[in-house]
Amino acid sequence: MKARPRILTVFAVCLFAAVAAHAGVTVMVSSPANNAGVSTSFNVVASATTDNPGAHVTGWYVYVDSVSNWHTPTGQSTTTINANVSMSAGSHTVLVRAWDSTGAFGSQTLTLTGSACSGVCVTVTSPTATGPVASPVRFTASAVSGTGHSITGFIVYSDSTKVYRNWDATLDSWVILPLGTHNIYIRAWDSTGAFGTSAIFPVNTQGTVIPTPLAGALTISNVDQDTTPPSSSRGWGSCGQASCAGGASDATSWPFTQGVSSPSRDGSSIQFQIFGPAYSDALWWNKLGAQDTKTNFLWDFWFYVPDSSTTAQAIEFDLWQSTSISGTMKKFMFGSQCNYAKSRWEGWNETTPAWVPVVSVDNPNGIACSKFAANTWHHAVYFVQRIGDSRDTLLYGNLTIDGVTQQWNLQEPSNTTTWAADTGVQYQLDIGSSGTDLAMWVDNITVTMW
Repeated sequence: MKARPRILTVFAVCLFAAVAAHAGVTVMVSSPANNAGVSTSFNVVASATTDNPGAHVTGWYVYVDSVSNWHTPTGQSTTTINANVSMSAGSHTVLVRAWDSTGAFGSQTLTLTGSACSGVCVTVTSPTATGPVASPVRFTASAVSGTGHSITGFIVYSDSTKVYRNWDATLDSWVILPLGTHNIYIRAWDSTGAFGTSAIFPVNTQGTVIPTPLAGALTISNVDQDTTPPSSSRGWGSCGQASCAGGASDATSWPFTQGVSSPSRDGSSIQFQIFGPAYSDALWWNKLGAQDTKTNFLWDFWFYVPDSSTTAQAIEFDLWQSTSISGTMKKFMFGSQCNYAKSRWEGWNETTPAWVPVVSVDNPNGIACSKFAANTWHHAVYFVQRIGDSRDTLLYGNLTIDGVTQQWNLQEPSNTTTWAADTGVQYQLDIGSSGTDLAMWVDNITVTMW
């Protein structure tokens, strides 16, 4: 009879251990600290884990004095948040709660005292769900100066390294980040030189995204249909000499034809052709005019190649800009080619000058490029931007071919040039060792700049 209480005690211990082994969702707030003073607009940085078998974190809410103040959008699954929260001055109870896919939730409660901004206070409004996030990442932030001075600029730091800077009163920019986990903070300055810094928050970049053009972007559509007579400032031009297009010898001819109905996507494509000896090249370009204030470029087009394309040495796609930086004319050549001879993508180093293999986190030896399938349309989307305090460095971003996006993350310097201020796109065909003539059709060329 005396053994029964002991059996029950053991059973109770085992039951407690079983419950403790599945505690559910745990929330950890890294910023702000409990009992901290904060401005009336601040960021809550938090992470959550669940130990429920097979479960994952599915959503977040932040409550101020039991009233919902912020939450993740429906269906957005993230283990970390950088939530912008607003509250009135005074003492408040802030509860941060996360749910998992079983319906279990966990919370952490903070007591915070809100007050007017002292110094320069930074509020980050994007990204809010910080893992996983596709690259480039859209960063938006605002700041106020407690002394009433105007805000003059922002810097985005990743792993304590400056990756983006502007000189505006607010921040709204797409920033290319390497894939992986990064610790981010954003700093803002006012007109006196005083600055403030946001809380550090993690960003886990996985995969890529085609960025949405920002407000004020300029879009030039149907470039292939531009019939402006070729001139120094606009219209389609071409060359086939080795001194212009490269190659081992001059091409024999390199005509282009507009308004081609077939093959086409909208009834009017442009056809490029090259005739000549082995290793001769031809280049066709369209000038879009000076766009000196633009530093982000989204280039979208479709292209079609015939059976003969399999003999090519390379097929090249380029976007360029020439503009003045601190009184010196600079040329930015976003050159890319699928090098058939080496089966890889290559980018153009303007200062060497030379083609260099494109590497990535997943492809340290270079990104492979297979020959494009013949007699079908292929869709290409490029994103590239100028970076640096003077916007004097070209950063290759994403290349999307037929819906598959790869991050290049290749930096190349600008070079001095005698060119006038301008922007343009160009296409090139390089004849291979067989000397076989080549052709390509291009349609729906659209360039968006901001």
